[in-house]
Amino acid sequence: VTLGATASAGTINWYDALTGGSLVGTGTPFVTPSISNTTTYYVSSTNGSCTSSSRVAVTATVYNPEINITGIGNSILNNDFLPSIADETDFRNVDVASGTNPNTFTIQNLGTLTLNITGINITGTNALDYIMTTSPSASVAVGNDTTFTITFNPSALGLRTAIITITSDDLDESSYVFYIQGTGINVKAPGGVDSDLQLWLKSTA
Repeated sequence: VTLGATASAGTINWYDALTGGSLVGTGTPFVTPSISNTTTYYVSSTNGSCTSSSRVAVTATVYNPEINITGIGNSILNNDFLPSIADETDFRNVDVASGTNPNTFTIQNLGTLTLNITGINITGTNALDYIMTTSPSASVAVGNDTTFTITFNPSALGLRTAIITITSDDLDESSYVFYIQGTGINVKAPGGVDSDLQLWLKSTA
């Protein structure tokens, strides 16, 4: 980022703190080091043995997208490996024979520049038990959000796990990862007979 300042006389000095700190540059324009977030620098001027009594703040504003994921209004942290009912990363119990459970997640842009979503991938041990049934928008304007839906359709009994990876142009979270899980169960028909046996009895009656 290129910053400028003027003084009536002398040399312009750039610091990283209002008092003390380090001298990071002299003269104008001043090209900052590589920065990814809005950063404030402080300017003084020196003319011979005289230095201005106080430093003036000059802010280098950096515009970045900032991704955040929620489930039913609760944030899901990046690299969250503990699925929870509280944010619907735990899809609960679903009948293997005929059940499905769709959970919807929200992608928020909390930054200052449009967020571009480049992909959502489902991987992990039981990835095939999960499918994205609603896709998000490819871009999210500042302060806006978009949603996507993952549907759990267990292929076997027991705990079924997978990993969601959302890729975007967020500078420090370009791969946003969280774990999901659900449990395949065998729902009992009335009288305690499981649904598979009930269907078999009907077909052979």
